[in-house]
Parts: sequence; C-alpha cells; structure tokens
Amino acid sequence: MNLYLSSLDFDVDKFGHALGPWCYTGVMDYEKLQALVASSLLPPPFFYFSDFLQQMDYLDACTTRVALKVGNYLNEKHQTKFSDFFWAFTQRGWLGHITSCLYDCYLRINQIELSNVSYEYTGIEIKELRPENVLHLVNSLVRSQSLTAWLASEMIAYIAPANCRKEQTISGCLTQSDHDTGQFEALPLAQLQLPTSPLHALYSWIKRLFHISQYPDMMLHNYQLGNGKIFLIHWLTSRKKSRSSISHFSKKNMVNRLTATKNSFEDERFENLLFKTAVKLIPNIYWDFDAFGQVLEDVNSAIKKSTNKKILFPTPGLIYDEKAEIFCALKKEQDNALIVMAQHGSFYGTLKKYQFIEQEEFEKSDIYCTWGWSTVEDVENNFYPLPVFFSKQRTARSEHDDGSILFVVDDEMVNFHRIRSGGYYSDQHIALLQQKFDFFGTLDDTTRKNIIYQAYPADSPTLQTHAFFEQTFPELKITNQSFQEHFKRCRLIVMPYPGTTMHFALAANIPTVLFWEKDFFVFSRQFQHIADCMHECGLLFYNPVDAARAVETIYNDPEKWMRDRDRRACVKLFQRHYAWTEKNSVPYYKSFLNDVKKFYRATTCNLK
Repeated sequence: MNLYLSSLDFDVDKFGHALGPWCYTGVMDYEKLQALVASSLLPPPFFYFSDFLQQMDYLDACTTRVALKVGNYLNEKHQTKFSDFFWAFTQRGWLGHITSCLYDCYLRINQIELSNVSYEYTGIEIKELRPENVLHLVNSLVRSQSLTAWLASEMIAYIAPANCRKEQTISGCLTQSDHDTGQFEALPLAQLQLPTSPLHALYSWIKRLFHISQYPDMMLHNYQLGNGKIFLIHWLTSRKKSRSSISHFSKKNMVNRLTATKNSFEDERFENLLFKTAVKLIPNIYWDFDAFGQVLEDVNSAIKKSTNKKILFPTPGLIYDEKAEIFCALKKEQDNALIVMAQHGSFYGTLKKYQFIEQEEFEKSDIYCTWGWSTVEDVENNFYPLPVFFSKQRTARSEHDDGSILFVVDDEMVNFHRIRSGGYYSDQHIALLQQKFDFFGTLDDTTRKNIIYQAYPADSPTLQTHAFFEQTFPELKITNQSFQEHFKRCRLIVMPYPGTTMHFALAANIPTVLFWEKDFFVFSRQFQHIADCMHECGLLFYNPVDAARAVETIYNDPEKWMRDRDRRACVKLFQRHYAWTEKNSVPYYKSFLNDVKKFYRATTCNLK
C-alpha cells in the first residue's frame, strides 16, 4: 500500500494511507476531503490536546539536552568555549520547531512500524539543505512541505521499519530565504496599528518619560540588531538597597531555567535522531565559521558601546533574530543585564501549558510584562501586569455599523512546525473545519449573507478552506485584507477560538460570540473559572449550532444583549485579568519604570 508523506507525493487517484492531514492540501472538494479522511488518514498520535500535555515537559527537556549537544558540537567545530547558558539561550528556539515536527512524525511512524500493513513510499532529497538563518528555517517549515516531507523521509530511513520500502526519490527545495516571516505584521491588531504588547507602549512612554525631571539619571539607546530592535536603559546606580515590588531573579536563576532538564524520561532513539537531524539543519549563520565570526564581531561591537546599559527590552520574536539573541545572552553573562520581555499573543496566561515561543520568552526574561495577569499555573517569573489595549470603550452601536458579522479565524496551517500555543494540532483542523460548516449551515440565508469570513493572513500550506466554503456557501464574503475597516464597522464578532481579537473585542465592549468544543483548549486554573463564566452567561458556546442560533437571536440588537448584567460582569472580570485597559496609562508605566529601577539597583547591590 502507498504511504503518502506530504502533498508532494500524494495521488488522490491511488489509494493509500496519508501520514497526516497536510497530504490533503491540494484537495479542492470538501466531500472528497471527508471521504479521504474517513478512508486513508492514519490515526493521529493524540485525539485531544489534554492527552498531549504530559509529552510537552519531555519535549522541553529533550530540546534543552539536544541544544546543549549542538552547542558542544559547535564549540568543537569553531574552537570556541561558549557556555551551556549561551547555547541554550541561542539554540533552543529554532531547535524547538524541529523537535515538534520530528516528534509528530516519530509517533506516527512508530504506529506504522507496529502495524501489519506493508507500505511503499516516496522519499525526498533536498540538495541545498542548510538554511541561511533561523528565519529561513522557520519559513521553510511554515511555507512549504518540502522540509516537512524530508523530515518524515529521514525518520523512516532512520527507524527503518521492516514494513516500509522506499520506491523512489523526488527532489525538493527550501523556500527562498528572506528577512520577513510576516508573523507579527499579519496579526489583526498589527493591521489596526494598535499595540498588542506592553512593550510597544512602553517604548513610546520611555522616550517621553526621559523629559521628566524625576528621571535625570536614565539613558536610552536603541540598537538595530538583525531584524529586530533592542532598547537599552542605564540607571546611574546607587549603593543603597531599594525594596522593589518585583522579586529578585539573578542570572543564576535564568541559567537554571534554560539549562535544566527536569524530566528524567529519555527516549534515546528519538533524541539521537533529533541531534543527527539538527546538525544537518543548523542555520548557516551558526554553522559557517566566517558567518558566525561576523555576527560575533557585530555583537561585540554593540556590547562595547553599551557597557553601561544594563536593562534590555528586546522586541517580540527574539527567537527569530540570531544577533539579538546572541547580544542578550552575552550581555546577561558579561554584565548581568536585566532582560524585560512582554506578551504579544493572546494564549499567554490562559492556557495550562506553553511551548517554545511562549516558554522561551518566559524563561529568557527577568521581568515579563502581561496584559493584566500576574500568575499562571506554576510558572516562575516576575510577571508584571500592564494596561496595553488602547481602544475606545464602545458602549453604543457605532454610527458606522454596516450590519456585518465578522467571523475571525486563527492560522489554519496543517504543517506541524511547532507545538502550537493553542489547544490544537494538525489533525484537529479537520474537526475545526467541520465545526465551521456546522455553524454556517445552521444560519439562515439572510444572516449568512452578512458574514465576513476574516481569514488569517498567513502564507502557509493549509486545507482548501476557502474553496470549500465558496462551493457550499457562495454568499460568504471571504477576505484576508482590510481587517481594520471590517472591525470598525461590524455589528458583531464571532470567533471559534480564544485569540487575540477576542481580547481586543471584549476590551472594547464589542458584542462577541465565542464557540469551541468543551475541553478543546486546556486552560490554566487561573483562567478556567472565567471561561466557565463566559459559558454560563452565554458568551461562549460549546457547539457551533447553539452559537449560530444565538447569533440569529441577538443580531438585531447585540448591544442590548451585551449589556445584560451577568454578561457585563463576566466581561469586566475578563478585562481586569486578560485585557486590562486604562484611559490614562502613564501612571502605570511610571510605576513600572520605577520598579525596574529599584529591581536593577537591588540586583546590582546584591551582586557586589
């Protein structure tokens, strides 16, 4: 029987088993997709995200172990002596993407190895395999299937199951290297030109606060390193200890967080494969002696110019920027600099478990700014709530209301390029698609004509969702552009996931209907009671049919529906903890800067 590894070798006319749903990205008919899923899709490693939670700690520890091995390998290759902390800080981010994708294939192929079916498959080779930099690697995992298929092909060759035989080999290629993932620009709030991170606001206020007399000893410098920016602040230190509202975390704490492998379980076969694969995919900026040397030269030059600046504010996406990561790692080691990072996505603080992007940013920061929450599960960090949603509180229907219902969706990619920060993985996009069909199918024709399907503006392989909807519901308006205008004019927002737009919509008191399967997202214990409250008051529904009926019921006057006492109380509770808004945020940012100042001075004194 044929075993299909990706859409590159998938043949809809020849029966076989598909390794994952990414094989179906070329299928244009929804009924055909349903038939293929029922007949040819191999069972997923996990059916519910909750089943996968126990594996996340292992993958985190596994990524750390392999990152340290990669670091030792590069030390020997380049004849350098960088520390475990340095390599953990700079290598875990890109390696985590590989770990996720590889582990997903690993579990699927383990199932194949135990089956009684004999398979023939098409392998794939990539001649110019090594990515130029971390962005190039991530783009190749996100935007095409060549690298994903190559990982699966390498996995089968390594495990060598007796029931799998390679029939032929095809050629693939990495995506063209560029310097823009589109990740942050693609976010809806970025299109609104509104801050989605406390640091966006903080950068602005820092500059304004330098003119205030009570900060005569502050100095700021803005470094453009790689693709991002790092803002550095120096306070002329005093020898007197100051009490701070931020608890003390030293460099040693961060070293422990980044290099610890708490989980004792080890899958030697998988970790050997991960290291073997990682060596082939080490970005050239680390692999090539001259390229790495040039990066170090640039970073060391910046460090020399900033010896008296001890507070670092990296912009979001640090793991995608090698120079910025190296700069932060060396400043931390050499100057014991404080690193301040911030939330820039909605799942932070709400989910029970985090992986890679969220976890990396937690663990690489001394102070972590949030959208209102101060604790999550048992994660240790100096979480600092700040008001960040600068939106006008809408209490009455906008005069620009055009009667539209804005249906906002998340990234629908099926490439398993990292453990997602949400509660879903590749196979669950099939279920999500069915939920959307159920929602739109329940609406009457008149209501459905008012729907604007706001697609996530991502450039990645996914199921042909738009084609499916255009065939079945031609009256739907589908767009991935002009989010700002639709957002301003819509009468109602509907979302099938708890994304960033949910936070912004509720912060602005825009009528919002949410729906997703119960327990689909495994929330933190701090957020779960708010999710329960949302369900009880009728903001959140656990099936698409009930959500669609609610939309029809409230459509004529959603503002009145939103003003219900219990519903308003629930929204205010959510705003206070996860979408904190203040008309005048200046006092809060002043307080924050003072606390950072005290924390910095206390830390400096403690290290003397």
